[in-house]
Amino acid sequence: MPCDRRTAQKMLRLMITYDFRAVDRRVLTSLGLDPKTRRQGNQIRPGQGKERVTTHDTRLTNRGLAMELLVSTLLTCLDQPAEVKSWCTVSD
Repeated sequence: MPCDRRTAQKMLRLMITYDFRAVDRRVLTSLGLDPKTRRQGNQIRPGQGKERVTTHDTRLTNRGLAMELLVSTLLTCLDQPAEVKSWCTVSD
């Protein structure tokens, strides 16, 4: 991760405020989940039976991924494990 424990704590605290503009500008940009970065081959695809991705779906997906990255960063800083395993599966 490109940030230390204190920065990860601040970003996670900002995620709880529900201010999507601040989350977009500060957190998602720092983690590489902003729209500019996503256009480079990391787009969010519509789910099965949907024709397009709504803004609401995009915000939920980005928030969930950002929270997972920040929590894994904090856990790594606290315990310094050999590895952090995610039990989430990624589909096409």
